[in-house]
Amino acid sequence: MDSTIFTERLNLQRLELRDSEVVFNYRSDPMISRYQNWEPESVGEIQNFIAGLDKICVETPGQWYQLGLRVRSSGELAGDC
Repeated sequence: MDSTIFTERLNLQRLELRDSEVVFNYRSDPMISRYQNWEPESVGEIQNFIAGLDKICVETPGQWYQLGLRVRSSGELAGDC
């Protein structure tokens, strides 16, 4: 999945391994994790999850996929969906 979806303020695009620590930090925050169905136990778990997304995209098209939400002006990862 190489496409980026552009909005006025965000870019929706594939998560990258460099995003692992940021994803871990916000998904481990109790104020955020209470709305999620998955709370990772380590940065390594996030890295494995992100690495596995490419396999999902290639081997099971049409299935669930996770995208990163980046602020267009800074490139900062703001979340995922």
